Amino acid sequence: MTGIVKTDQIQGAQGSSVTVPTGHTFAVTSNATVGGTLGVTGIGTFADDIVIGDGKTIGSASKTDAITIASSGLTQLRSTGISAGNQVFQVIDDGATLFQLRAEDGNISFPQAGAGIYLGVTAGNSANLLND
Repeated sequence: MTGIVKTDQIQGAQGSSVTVPTGHTFAVTSNATVGGTLGVTGIGTFADDIVIGDGKTIGSASKTDAITIASSGLTQLRSTGISAGNQVFQVIDDGATLFQLRAEDGNISFPQAGAGIYLGVTAGNSANLLND
């Protein structure tokens, strides 16, 4: 079921909120600004880009575990409390781990047999594959 919420139904005193009942849809069809925290329980689906401001963070409110993209383009993945022997970052495709960065030593590992890094080429061949 889809409904229309009019502007006068949204505006109110500071701290007011709009609750969309289960089974209903709430759509913003033009620009909207959220001056506080936007809470989404469940899945948020976006039909266009999500833009994060320069130097802003995606992650926990304490920014301990987060992704930061600086205005220079530098991207940082930060985490804390990951113990030795565990992975800090993984790339997984269809359930298979393609590579991982380990917390205890910062080493990159390639769990798939024969995987490695191609050096100095734009098209890989076995002569340029570092996979020992």
